[in-house]
Amino acid sequence: FVAPTDAALMISGSIRKDPSAQNGQALGARILHNDRQIWPASGWAEIQPDFSKAVDFRLENVRVAKGDCVRFVLQHSGTTTAQPVIWNPAVVVNRRD
Repeated sequence: FVAPTDAALMISGSIRKDPSAQNGQALGARILHNDRQIWPASGWAEIQPDFSKAVDFRLENVRVAKGDCVRFVLQHSGTTTAQPVIWNPAVVVNRRD
């Protein structure tokens, strides 16, 4: 996501392994604001290899400047096995005037 204007963002949603992910491996996820990690506080959020175990997140008042990037990052597992996930974050832009 690239900020269209100076704003305070609200970012929320959940992430889970896709039901087709039959490999039994957990996966790491994080959110970055430019190069700074904003979720989780450090390390990686662990996404269990079970569709019923979603990991929810909600970040409020994330201050961004026009052109800043928010990246939704998955950790490479080091295997060639498919790691499908369902991750549809919502980003609400509240302009700062």
